[in-house]
Amino acid sequence: MPTPILMRPTSVTGLILSSGAVGTDDATGTQNFYIKVVTAELDHRTKIADVSGDGDASPHSAINYWGYVDWMIRGYGIAAQAIAYDSMINPATSPTTNPTASGTNVVFNVSSGISYAGRFFISQFKVSFDRTSAYVGITMLMRKTALLNGTDSYVETP
Repeated sequence: MPTPILMRPTSVTGLILSSGAVGTDDATGTQNFYIKVVTAELDHRTKIADVSGDGDASPHSAINYWGYVDWMIRGYGIAAQAIAYDSMINPATSPTTNPTASGTNVVFNVSSGISYAGRFFISQFKVSFDRTSAYVGITMLMRKTALLNGTDSYVETP
């Protein structure tokens, strides 16, 4: 068996979380999140319920098959760009809260050729300012939601 090639975050150019249709890159996407990503936690889960009954010899579980996704993105702000406050609170101007039903619009490039994309709401962001630091820190917490037509918005590529 050949040695597997491991994913490397340094193999992706321009690690900027951007919005726009799936398949766009940082140069062509309709951007509304400007952050140079340093660390990211992409939390994927589904709910499992205990459905054991009286007389069962062992636990029984059921899964709902819905994907729940939260992203915690940490990095640095990009100079001369808005961070996303207006996009968080104004549904009229935010592509993340007003997408088309046919596409997804927030893309995160995990490594070369691997990305996750979907419709996300920004539920929180923090700006960390330290006068002695070289950069201004940004932390965003985002949660996936369905498209406007009710279908799942989340895709993994390739």
